[in-house]
Amino acid sequence: MQIENVFSQLPQVATDRLILRRMRASDVDDVYAYACDPDVARYTSWAPHTSPDESRQFVRRVLDAYLEKRVANWGLELKSERKLIGTGGFGSWDKEHGVAEIGYAMAKPYWAQGLMTEAVKAMIEFGFKRMALNRVVIRMDPRNTGSWRVAEKCDCRFEGISRQAIYAKGTFHDLMVWAILREDWSWGR
Repeated sequence: MQIENVFSQLPQVATDRLILRRMRASDVDDVYAYACDPDVARYTSWAPHTSPDESRQFVRRVLDAYLEKRVANWGLELKSERKLIGTGGFGSWDKEHGVAEIGYAMAKPYWAQGLMTEAVKAMIEFGFKRMALNRVVIRMDPRNTGSWRVAEKCDCRFEGISRQAIYAKGTFHDLMVWAILREDWSWGR
């Protein structure tokens, strides 16, 4: 399985309430609306966006990844509002070992409604079906209990803490490691 075969035309994926779709240049305002929120950025590796230009740069990097056929995020569009409310997708893919890592962020007004669980389940299913993965990993700040719940609801298993695994916002941070194996994946078959 080649990365460019999967990500050259990142396919749209629909869930009950969301559309995981390619991001567009016109999504900048929606990205800024959630990315400028300190609560959304609290447990991420990135600081809150201080201007729409930062969001424009982020969107441009994602669009460039599409053009270059690299692993890239989807925009998470809420069907009922036809509005981008977050992003998520694969940040890395080790084809040789059948492992990929996903990450995600969502606007605060949409937290605690099961929307991110819905999106992450769709990402995991895409990984197992389209990318031929054996393992999908989610790493998160140990203080991010909302993200724990998403991982648990997606049948991921807690595997441990990677101490000082990343340097972000001027300091080293621990990361919890959660994962689901193809053999443990029952809800998507």
